[in-house]
Amino acid sequence: MNKKINKSKQLLEQALKEMPHDYELSEIRGSITRAIKKLEHIESKSEKKQTQKTSASQWVNDLEFGLVNPFTGKGTVNAIDKMIEQERVKLKGNNDNDSGEGTNPIRD
Repeated sequence: MNKKINKSKQLLEQALKEMPHDYELSEIRGSITRAIKKLEHIESKSEKKQTQKTSASQWVNDLEFGLVNPFTGKGTVNAIDKMIEQERVKLKGNNDNDSGEGTNPIRD
């Protein structure tokens, strides 16, 4: 699906480049631009889903292979701690990309 999204995006960008800058076509140019942004949004959503599936599938694999026993608390808590740490790293990475506005000094 990612290849189809990239190909569609390339074709829309090519159409946008080759379209003349006439006033009559400004609405069409806007529609093409919105379509490109929608494809980018879909692409980012699919990437997020892939990372979420990876974390969840890792938990299921650990459970299936006996690495985590749901009846003993220690292994389960350790696995949950690992998942929490992964999420913290993701959040910290997202915060590093931000401009710094709206940060909460109490949490940092």
